[in-house]
Amino acid sequence: MTMMAQPHAGRVVKVASSEQLIDAIKLINKSPQDEWTVQIEAGVYWLDNPDAPEVRKAEGGTPFAQTIRCKSIRLIGSDPDAANTVLAVNRGQTQGAIGNFTMFLFQCRNIYAENITFGNYCNVDLNYPLRPELSRKKRAEAIVQAQLAICSGTDSVVCKNCNFISRLNLCNFTGARNALFEHCHLECTDDALAEGTYKQCDLTFYSSKPFYSTSRGAWFEDCDIDIKTKGIQYFTKVPGPIHLKNVRLHSAEKIKFAWCKDNHPEICSAENVTLNGKKAKIDNKQTKPTEQIHEAMDYKQEAGGYLYVFDAYKPSDTEAYSWKPDHSKPAWYWGTAPDGAEGYKGLVQSQRGARILITPKTEGKAITSATIEAIPCKSAGQGFGSATGQYMDICVSFDPDKLTGYGLRIERTPDYDHAVVVRLVEYSDGKITPITPPAKCELFKTPCKISVGIGTTKLGESQVTAILKHGKVTQKLEKTITHPSGSSFMLQHTGTTGGGATLLKSIKVK
Repeated sequence: MTMMAQPHAGRVVKVASSEQLIDAIKLINKSPQDEWTVQIEAGVYWLDNPDAPEVRKAEGGTPFAQTIRCKSIRLIGSDPDAANTVLAVNRGQTQGAIGNFTMFLFQCRNIYAENITFGNYCNVDLNYPLRPELSRKKRAEAIVQAQLAICSGTDSVVCKNCNFISRLNLCNFTGARNALFEHCHLECTDDALAEGTYKQCDLTFYSSKPFYSTSRGAWFEDCDIDIKTKGIQYFTKVPGPIHLKNVRLHSAEKIKFAWCKDNHPEICSAENVTLNGKKAKIDNKQTKPTEQIHEAMDYKQEAGGYLYVFDAYKPSDTEAYSWKPDHSKPAWYWGTAPDGAEGYKGLVQSQRGARILITPKTEGKAITSATIEAIPCKSAGQGFGSATGQYMDICVSFDPDKLTGYGLRIERTPDYDHAVVVRLVEYSDGKITPITPPAKCELFKTPCKISVGIGTTKLGESQVTAILKHGKVTQKLEKTITHPSGSSFMLQHTGTTGGGATLLKSIKVK
């Protein structure tokens, strides 16, 4: 661990309102070569207007409320109770912003913060007992990526007696080469914590992988960690060094611990770690490496009377999102997938826009029904990585040349973080239109059996029907349609890969 000194006081500015703080930031940015101290009186300071109707977005992908550029900066709350000095925003991905909205971008060599609460209240209520009229309800229930502070070119960060409040992708000064958090309180879900040293801190884990990775390492000493998850609590998603010393774990659930799913215990250590007052057991067994992809497919193949096409395509209703298919690489592979799909084998997307087309070789024959066993990597029912045009469409009687047909859409939206939205859709010359209202669905979990079919009602009308089943629970959608003319099956996945993918264990068409 590198010793880190506080930045010098330098030029000092005192603030007592949101407007004064924003003006101070403008002043600081005019003198990026200087060292600054900002003394902040007790209060709630909004770094972005929480009532502004505009959706925040940025060309670089990550919209920031404020950027601070200077040699070094000290942010000091005048009240010794950090809860009384709150720096706040309330936007996140798809909830007031396009992209992972972040309170601060710091372009400073050294940063020091004391007696401050950094809070993104997009998915967390702001409770301010000192002046209850300044409290504010969360923007939305669904938990999305809502961040606090990212560092660029920063050598050291020191935070003492600070609170870091958000959930997903907390980002408590992520990107600093060295970081020390002492007597701090942090709340987070997955992919959230910054690398560094945590001393005499208390943390709350709301999901099972608080770090994405720890390439430079993370140290916890004399800390309390309250665990709200069930099953297995990991520390990282990607293997990296974690060191625990005199750490007290607390959980109301029966829980197990492991460093990472792909365990590398030789780079981690635990000394005097307890769970609810008793010695904690952390799984130190070396797991087998993830099975390698052994059959990538980006070609046409004929089998069982059908012609199969595995490719990638960007549908017309995803134009607002800046990704495009790479036709030089496979769109699918046969193998395994992580997280909720662990233990299964099947077809998995290897890029966004992965698509499957199945067409009968016999002229005049049409695929009018399909049954799929889907294994989402997301295990909480949200299905996809984020609510950024990420969905899976399953269509039958589809014309791949005209891009016309009917089917089921399963999509992650900003409305839910533990459920998806399902609806029936019509493709018409590439334009996609919902033909049923969106319905909340909590069944898109491992394994989910999905059936889509087109048939005839008792009145002789054509009807598209979709049924999702998880365990003994089913959900059905149906809609009268004009008779389709296509003959193919089509599956389109616009979600991210890796932990956002969906493994397809089986596809049956007729």
